[in-house]
Amino acid sequence: MNDHGWVTLRTAAVVACCLMITTLAACSSSESKSKLPSMPTTTAAAAGPTTCNGYTKGKSGVINVFCGGRAKATGKIGPDSFDLGGGTCVQGATFVSVNVGVLVGPDFTGDLPDYFGIVLKPLAGPFTNASATIDTTGTPHAVTLSGSLDDDMMGGKFTGTDGSLPISGSFTC
Repeated sequence: MNDHGWVTLRTAAVVACCLMITTLAACSSSESKSKLPSMPTTTAAAAGPTTCNGYTKGKSGVINVFCGGRAKATGKIGPDSFDLGGGTCVQGATFVSVNVGVLVGPDFTGDLPDYFGIVLKPLAGPFTNASATIDTTGTPHAVTLSGSLDDDMMGGKFTGTDGSLPISGSFTC
């Protein structure tokens, strides 16, 4: 793919991810809904570090960093494996999100840092239509995944495809 196509794909993936997270966060502000006590439920509690592996949140195209936490994501995209750790999990009234690594925007230059992010409904059991962004192989993948969320909502498994590439893996909080 030429450079222009990569930037367009990257821009679409970042915009979709940011809009989804912002919308879901706005919908989850009610304190009257039940929450898992083991997961942060506000942006202040989940804010985390501002630097990670040499990347600084808000600088040089870095949107956010998710490191120093307990969340992990492992899996495969086609023949390529990924194994990321140190991320964060947040549960709102209408979503569970898992983020691991460094999320960058379209103005970022250089080699893409690793990132895994998924947002799904906070319902244990099977799920469909979970939005995810996975940047672990040098190419961004904005995909819709299916799978299962553990009974304690602290982990799960996922599958999906990006074109002809099968995607599978798991995450834990």
